[in-house]
Amino acid sequence: MNRGLIAGAAAIFGLVFLLDGSVHGGKDPVAIKVVMQKAHKGGLLGKVASGKASDDEKKQLIALYTDLAANKPPKNDDQDWKDRTKALLDAAKADDGPALKKAADCKGCHSNHKK
Repeated sequence: MNRGLIAGAAAIFGLVFLLDGSVHGGKDPVAIKVVMQKAHKGGLLGKVASGKASDDEKKQLIALYTDLAANKPPKNDDQDWKDRTKALLDAAKADDGPALKKAADCKGCHSNHKK
């Protein structure tokens, strides 16, 4: 029974390490679509902005926004992309909920950059 518990714990640890590694990067940043799914559609942004997120969730959002900023915009102006992603990242790092909500201007960003 102890072997089973140890093997299960090792498997869970390995899975968490693998999933965490996909967020905190490697050489290539996480794709924009993945960032949107995890941060926005997954509710992480709302949780952090409302102050209900754990420290690990805040770190995950910062890592996702760091990768978002490292991506190239699918269309239009690189400077606007840099400004928008910097505002998101700065607000997440400052743990500033109102600024984070303001920076997460979905329509504005999608109108300018989504194909």
